[in-house]
Amino acid sequence: MTNQNLETYDFQKPTGLSIDDGDLLKQWTKAFAILFKEKWSTDLPSEIEVKYDSDAAFSFAVLKSRIPKPAIAIRVLFGTPEIESFMLLERTAVLSIVMEMMGDVVEEIEDRMLSSVEVSLFEMFIGEVIGSLGESWVDQDSLPMSFKEIDDRPHRSRAFDPKTIMLQLKFEVKQGEKNFDLFWIVPQADFESMFSKFSAPASNQIGAFTSVLECFAKEMKVNMSVILGGAELSFNQMSNLAAGDVVMLDQKISDPLPVWVEDAEKFKAWPGKLGKSQAIKISSTV
Repeated sequence: MTNQNLETYDFQKPTGLSIDDGDLLKQWTKAFAILFKEKWSTDLPSEIEVKYDSDAAFSFAVLKSRIPKPAIAIRVLFGTPEIESFMLLERTAVLSIVMEMMGDVVEEIEDRMLSSVEVSLFEMFIGEVIGSLGESWVDQDSLPMSFKEIDDRPHRSRAFDPKTIMLQLKFEVKQGEKNFDLFWIVPQADFESMFSKFSAPASNQIGAFTSVLECFAKEMKVNMSVILGGAELSFNQMSNLAAGDVVMLDQKISDPLPVWVEDAEKFKAWPGKLGKSQAIKISSTV
């Protein structure tokens, strides 16, 4: 065996969401994409669409090194209690979006600082994004979401410890023929903790199902039989039996009788009577 075709794998490298959390995220963001498109087209004569693409995990230090430069980020708080995160796009992408919002569509965007009006329009865009995310949340109630200040140098951010594992949730922003990447950066542990509340119902359902089965089992009727004893008779003796004949059994009167439940012996009991009926008194379990 040679190792020329083997690739090394770092098992300490952070991984993304689990399959269950990933499926829940896709369910959430699919509803978000539909709602955002509906709300955005109602508010503005714009063709912008935002759809979830993928997730990846990195330490905050590594993630900062991967942030495109220059970029515009905005602090986003979500959940109860509030979880800190931020969304970011390349600055040219932000400029393209806000210029279309003003009705000024340009094929080639020249990078520059945003004006105060353009900052307000970007905040409006992010407000629609997080508003649609909150309303599309998988729970009956909306997910609380809000945004705070803008950071025009996110690659220098000190918002998290450098070793904190962060999820990079990538969304595709489609603007006509143009495509941009929008990244939502969230602490993985907090994000998964929020999602874990929705894996609990499955456990609860299993528990409820088990309880139903237990109740059913407790009410289910079973056959119990008491064996008085046995005897071996010849065919001739059997054929000559008549009323009044006495047959000796192999059960000693000093021993309790075996009690069978369905096909298994479960108890030992003494014979007796209760009122006008025959009865047994359990003496031991088998």
